[in-house]
Amino acid sequence: MKDASGLRHAVRRGRLRTERVGYMHVTTPEWLEAYAAQARAYRAGRDRTGALPVESDPPRAAHE
Repeated sequence: MKDASGLRHAVRRGRLRTERVGYMHVTTPEWLEAYAAQARAYRAGRDRTGALPVESDPPRAAHE
């Protein structure tokens, strides 16, 4: 990712878990690693087959 806009999109889409602290969204190293692992698996599946992988469990919403 080249800048923070990709992370902001992931938060809005519910792919990266965060909590609000005041006006900011914060995440933990564990949540960030889970997001990165999911992104790596997605890219690996797409690169291998040329098709998008099927997601078996929807990501948690940012507000949960």
